[in-house]
This record gives sequence, C-alpha cells and structure tokens, in this order.
Amino acid sequence: PPERFLANEAHGYFYVNAVSFYLFGAASLPMKLLNAAMRVLVTRHVFLLALELFGSPVARRAGFLCNYFPSLILWSAVNIRDIWVILLLVLVSRYSLTVVRGYSHTGLIKLCAAVYALSFFRDYLVFAVAFPPVVAVLIGKRGHLVRNFAMASLAALAVFIGGYGSNNK
Repeated sequence: PPERFLANEAHGYFYVNAVSFYLFGAASLPMKLLNAAMRVLVTRHVFLLALELFGSPVARRAGFLCNYFPSLILWSAVNIRDIWVILLLVLVSRYSLTVVRGYSHTGLIKLCAAVYALSFFRDYLVFAVAFPPVVAVLIGKRGHLVRNFAMASLAALAVFIGGYGSNNK
C-alpha cells in the first residue's frame, strides 16, 4: 500500500520487488527464485565462516544445518525480506573476522558495504550490528593500539552518522 512508503522504515526490499516486477511482470516466481539464491549464498558464507573459525567438520555440519533449517527454507520460498537480512548479517560477521584477523582495506570496505546495505532492509539493526566490529578492531591487534583506536573511532563516527541519516529519511 502507498502509505507504507510514507512510514519511517527501510524500503530496500520494496525496491528489489519493484525491479523484479518491472523486469518480469507481476509474477512471484522470480522473487522466490532470487530469495532461494540468497539462501544458497547464506549457506556458502556460513560454511566459509565456520571453516575459518572451527575447521572442516564443523563447517560441513554448519552448512548442512543452515541449508536445511526449516525457517530458512520458508523465508526463501515466500517473498519476504528476512533471507536478505540473514545474508547481510552473515556477511558482516565474515568480513568482521577478516578485518580483525588480518587488517585489509578491501575487507573493511566490504564490511562497511554490508552494514550500509543492511540499513536498507532493517535500519534499526545497524547500530547493533556495526558496534561489535568496531570494538573488535579496537581490541583485535594490541600492537597497533593508536592506529586501531583511530580506525575504530572513524568507523564508529561513520556508523553513527550513517545510522542517524537512515533514521531521518
């Protein structure tokens, strides 16, 4: 309904649906297939995250459970945005680990992009999701405390500004 666009909430998934409807018409199957593809990406990134943290046996089990978890199947079979939010949360976790374990600009950019994309789907999660990576970067490498403090402060400021801007749409 048009009044949903006037509400102060994230509208990213409405735009994803709008692109799908523009390209394929008022068919629901393309969005269901896209959501199923997002489920496959969730499984892949959960597997890779578990592999990096715990090793191969745990990663296989985590991937299997993630792929066959009943609600994940349901969320990808119907046209709701939860599968996209789960994918972005897993990506934030994975890229946070990448940044903390071995600082890289590419990992930091991916992390910021995932947090920013999350603001278009569930804007109230941005602070809760972005704060732990900032703290992890701050305490992750003790040898570079000044650099880490400066980077964490800049990241916290960016999260605050980005979150404040997304709440005042």
